[in-house]
Amino acid sequence: MTVDIIDNSTLLARLVSCIFRKRVAEGPELGSKFLALPPGACDVLVPSRLAALEGGKPLAPWKLLEDPETLPDLPPPPGFLKKGKGKGKGQTGPGLKGGLGKSNWIASFTGQKGIEGPGRGGQKPEPSVPAGPRGGALAVGRFGVEENPVPDFAYFAPEELMRSTLKCTSMVVERGCCMIPNALPSLACAQLSGLIDGLLEEVQQKLHDAPDEAARDRVRQAELGSVHGEDYRWDVKLPLSADVRNAVEQLVSSMGSLLEDLVSREAVLAELACVVSDPGAKQQPLHADTLRIGSACAPSVTVFVPLQETRAAMGPTILCQGTHNLESHLSLFKCEQVFMPQDVVVKKHGGLPAVSAAGTAIVMNSNLLHCGGANLPDAMGGGRRRLFYVTFQTPGNTPDRSSFSLREDLLEEHHLCEFDSGPSLELPPDPVRKALLLGALRGDTEAMLDLGIHLQSLDDPGAVEYFRKAALKKSVKAFAHMADIFEGGLLGIPRNPEEAKKLRNFGAAMEESMQMAEEGAQSPCPDSADVRA
Repeated sequence: MTVDIIDNSTLLARLVSCIFRKRVAEGPELGSKFLALPPGACDVLVPSRLAALEGGKPLAPWKLLEDPETLPDLPPPPGFLKKGKGKGKGQTGPGLKGGLGKSNWIASFTGQKGIEGPGRGGQKPEPSVPAGPRGGALAVGRFGVEENPVPDFAYFAPEELMRSTLKCTSMVVERGCCMIPNALPSLACAQLSGLIDGLLEEVQQKLHDAPDEAARDRVRQAELGSVHGEDYRWDVKLPLSADVRNAVEQLVSSMGSLLEDLVSREAVLAELACVVSDPGAKQQPLHADTLRIGSACAPSVTVFVPLQETRAAMGPTILCQGTHNLESHLSLFKCEQVFMPQDVVVKKHGGLPAVSAAGTAIVMNSNLLHCGGANLPDAMGGGRRRLFYVTFQTPGNTPDRSSFSLREDLLEEHHLCEFDSGPSLELPPDPVRKALLLGALRGDTEAMLDLGIHLQSLDDPGAVEYFRKAALKKSVKAFAHMADIFEGGLLGIPRNPEEAKKLRNFGAAMEESMQMAEEGAQSPCPDSADVRA
């Protein structure tokens, strides 16, 4: 018998897979291999009211059998059942309703139907125990029995959105996301899947044939976006080919006027790509695509579409509803400062995996905290996951995104109005903005500074973010521009004279240090990573 000790992030995904397949057992006698939880794991994964079995024995460690032939009868944790006054035989039925059949209390975690079995005399279910939410909630340790379970995603059918988008718009504003089933037809999903697999093979071949690391970097810059957790995960930038354009048009039309309500028809196309994750891809760290800390930019809207059925074992996107606000972003920052384990961070912020059918649209505010889940090995139910997505950016707002997953030839060239059925709009291009944005995305410090100046002249709050990027690359002028903004309370940033003074002093110290370095003198230079404006 072999035993694997696994970390919490891997454990979460395996626990989901095992429970969904009803492969949970207590004890090693039914299999040749089982997984033992690391110490303290159950404190993260299991609610306190489930932390003990009958007799007060601790639940940890659970034994998760990989391939048991049968599922044993397990006693329910305390609190699930309570004795009734009557005598005789209890009812037989699904879940916990009157029965204590095989796997019934496990099934109650997921809301699935349990195996029917004879009840024990006089026992009845405790009414305070709610049914489990959709099975995906297991991936973040919420078993549907907590006092305040994570609410399920809000679903809106395309037919409903054709009549009115008011409720859906309100839900996205309130929770930061919603789900729209059947937004993209199965044929379009299949066509995109074939196209994307072919593009990924071409990119991998180019990377293999590149003569040096500089050449590989050029391939990545042109073909791939910057994605968190790159092992077994690729962010493939897509061309606006006939198949891709057709898919975007079908997607936009299936939502009625939802995107127009959220970002307007003038919204610029900011991203067009597909995240591909294969078995072995680890869970990403929790993040937001655009930040609320030190920014007054309006959010963009991203629409994700899985191109195949996405099971829990395939690492679906985990969304933390209601976290598209400054308070949640500050909370995440504090968690990162103390190196809190990612599974704990996800649970703390109410993450819920978006387990969904192919073609389901996931509409998301770009400020919402989210991450890609862990894609398990093939033997445990994992498989290639293709997540097609498109992002439209609110006009007059140019945030510094965590990843600008868009081909350079599409940058600043297309708008939402080109993909809907409404009248065409005359939207003159801004060649200066496009050229500077392209330079900034390539890492040019002067382009970042000049883009900030250009955006400030247009009253675009994104100027602050590009000044900050330039300051982090030791641009003295960028510090001065940021100080002016904080001193005057410009571009939606609250007035803060103290912060402005710190920025000016920091910029002056950096300038002096750089001058001394040029003269050959050695002088300590402030660490630009300390910029927190």
